[in-house]
Amino acid sequence: ENQTCPVHPSVPLHPATLYGKGKKQCEQIILESKNISKVDILRPAPIYDTTHKIDIAKRVYFPKLKLKMAMYPSPSYSFCNIDTVTNNVLELVTASQIGRRIRNVTDLHPFYQYDIRREFSGISIPVFVPLLYPFYFTLKIVP
Repeated sequence: ENQTCPVHPSVPLHPATLYGKGKKQCEQIILESKNISKVDILRPAPIYDTTHKIDIAKRVYFPKLKLKMAMYPSPSYSFCNIDTVTNNVLELVTASQIGRRIRNVTDLHPFYQYDIRREFSGISIPVFVPLLYPFYFTLKIVP
């Protein structure tokens, strides 16, 4: 619950949102099904490639604006390069044995908002994350 660190492939599943909890329940139904004998479920972090960084950019810009958020303290995020996803799928396809597992698929190292922000153009506006907690609590979302 309320994970505050990046997801790593070895981290157990602890969804914090209603969406994530529902997704986990559906995955458990699939894994426990007697009608499906071989299944592995991949849970990729937001996917990017070196040319298309839409999922990364939305962690930098204010919604609908070209102003960057300079978040303090700088959060870290899990992302997944398309090559990491491809390698995981190929590994499963060529594996001699498929298990009944759910796998987190992420890059091994987190991305820090400070470093991501430097890759994109625009003016940075400081955002002090602790001041946003009442807003997050009101909307029942986790930063």
